[in-house]
This record gives sequence, C-alpha cells and structure tokens, in this order.
Amino acid sequence: MGERLEQTARLAQPRNSRAGREKSRSALALAAVLSGPLAWLLVVYVGSLSLLIVSAFFSLDDFTGKPTNELTTSNVVEAFTQSEYVSLVLRSIGVAACATVICLALALPTAFYISRLASRRTKRGLVVAMLLPLWTGYLVKAFALRAVFEPGSEYGDGGLLKGLLGWSPGFGYFAVILTLAYLWFPYMLLPIHAGFERLPDSLIDASSDLGAGTLRTFVSVIARSSFHRSLPAASSPSRSPSATTSP
Repeated sequence: MGERLEQTARLAQPRNSRAGREKSRSALALAAVLSGPLAWLLVVYVGSLSLLIVSAFFSLDDFTGKPTNELTTSNVVEAFTQSEYVSLVLRSIGVAACATVICLALALPTAFYISRLASRRTKRGLVVAMLLPLWTGYLVKAFALRAVFEPGSEYGDGGLLKGLLGWSPGFGYFAVILTLAYLWFPYMLLPIHAGFERLPDSLIDASSDLGAGTLRTFVSVIARSSFHRSLPAASSPSRSPSATTSP
C-alpha cells in the first residue's frame, strides 16, 4: 500500500510541474500581450493628466501666457473661487451628464434587442452598423454634424436640417449634447450588449413565472443585473475632452 502511494506521488509530481509551467507560460503570454496597451495607457492617458495637474501649480508669464519656473497655488484658488471658472465647470458637467443619459437611454433597449430579440442575421447587421462610426475619426464626425446643424446666414444657406425642415438648432447646447451622444454611443452600447449576452435565460424565465410583466422584468432583472457593466460605459461621455467645449 505504501509503495503504491509513493508511485502515485511520483507520477503526480511531473503533472504538477507541467501544470505549473503551463500556467507560467500563459501568464507570460498574457503579460506580453497586455504590456504594450498598458504602457501606452500609462504614458498617453495618465501621463497627460499628470502633466496637466502639475502645470496648474506653475505661474504664467503675463506677456506670453506660457508657464514659468515659479510655483504658485493661485491658479487652483482662482479655479475654485472665480464665478467664471465655476460656471464653466458646472456647464461642462451638465453637458456631459445629458450626453450620458441620452446614450444610456438609447443603449439599454438597443443592446437588449440586439442580444435577445433579433435574429442571427439581423444581429450581425446591427452590430456592424453600430461599429461603423468607430471607423471614422472624431474630427470627421464632428464636422459632419456641424454641416447638419449649420444654422445658415447671409453668407450661406445652412446645413442639412435648414434645407430639409427650414429650421436648425444651431451650434448651442443642443447640438453639443447630440454630438457627444453620437460620438460616444458605441462605447456605451458595446459593454451593455456584452452584459446582456451573458445574462442567463433562467433569470428572465423566473421573472416571467413569478408574474412580472415585460417592463418589470426589464427594469428589475435585466437592467439591474447589467448595472455594474453600465458604469464603465457611462463614464465614457464624462471623460470626453470635447465635453468641455460647451458654448
């Protein structure tokens, strides 16, 4: 009996070592794949934000407007005390919040229809249609919407809305909010769609068996279960640099 146990332990040792080597190889492969994007994120995103925060503590030259070598906290104090800067921040937060609400209100039913109700062929077509705006740069899409909202003047006839409806909202808050919602809608849709794809059918069946209607099931079961997946998506319009370009 003791010899059999020793033989079993000897046979198990190579297996454990192979499993350990496979895990280490997979970990190294994962680190090699993610090292480039993580380094890019740290350098470009986190690095630019760090430089922006650090530059706030340097005084500006009165003539050139460029930062000097003198450290100061007057810039931070002015940002939190002067009404012009406070109102600018509040307007930017309001524009970003409105764009986020619009994206969320459109993404929830759209993602649910694509993942749960649409046929396989329709699902593929809708996913491709939702991903098509990502193939175009931000500036191209922004200028395209600028041509749509062009109010017109004595020097021009206006944009698409002016020509079709005879009315255009112009370049005010309405146009800015719709532009941000259009730019960031795919980033809101994709994680919510992925969450709906992983939602077990048993939860929906249990809600139906308990007598809940379609709206109650969507609000209490589907939307609540995908709430944690919607939080990263909801932060996309709020992080948008263009959210600070409100008029």
